[in-house]
Amino acid sequence: MSPTPQPDREQPSLKAALVSPSAISNLVAAIALLGCVLLPHSIGCNDTVVRPVNVIGKEIAEGTALVTLTFFWPYVFGLCTFLFFIALVIIRPQRIERVLVSLPVGFLLYLSAIWCLLLFSSSGESRAAMVIATFVVPSATLVAIRVTWLWIDDQKIAAATWAQSYLCILAIFSLRWFWMLPIKQMLYGGVLSMIAAAAVMIASWTWPCWIEHDLSDRNHPSQRFQITLKQIILGVLVIAIAMTYWQFMQRQ
Repeated sequence: MSPTPQPDREQPSLKAALVSPSAISNLVAAIALLGCVLLPHSIGCNDTVVRPVNVIGKEIAEGTALVTLTFFWPYVFGLCTFLFFIALVIIRPQRIERVLVSLPVGFLLYLSAIWCLLLFSSSGESRAAMVIATFVVPSATLVAIRVTWLWIDDQKIAAATWAQSYLCILAIFSLRWFWMLPIKQMLYGGVLSMIAAAAVMIASWTWPCWIEHDLSDRNHPSQRFQITLKQIILGVLVIAIAMTYWQFMQRQ
């Protein structure tokens, strides 16, 4: 029996790609996360309001961006995700699954470099890096196994989704617990930042359903996107376990 011929690829138009559900959901979520950099994040133990844009502006004026790249990385992540999807809309690549995985993998390498920088810095930063590793290493190992399995099983977009979702979970924890200064009180900007990071994660869940059809090949069938009750329960359970584990490690 001869194989079924595959239809020719039909690249989406620029307008169709820009107004597609994939582009809108990911761009809006990413720009919302980036926009939270303007809002007051929290009140530190010295009763000073921490507004990320002020710290970043001060660093840029001093000619350095170490704190920005290290502790404010979730906002950098939002910027990179926004620019990445703008590029996808413009280019509309043929092998989008291979391009898609480069965003989370590249950013995970960036976070690994940050962790190494902290580990070999002062004793306080080194201790913070080791404490963070007690949370990140076990979870990252499980996610890496799952991503590798999906990639080998030729589910490359699903693998990219898992990696991106894990980055968003790390961003949520970074915005609340892995912070530069001790947080006395969380303000609305910090809460909205965490919500926006969760929105970026949910937007990545649409990748296996829509992204090939929307940003690569109009002849590729799109699927109905829905979040099942099982996914919600699993997500809440995972986050609850992670928060309990982190609080337990902090008491040690």
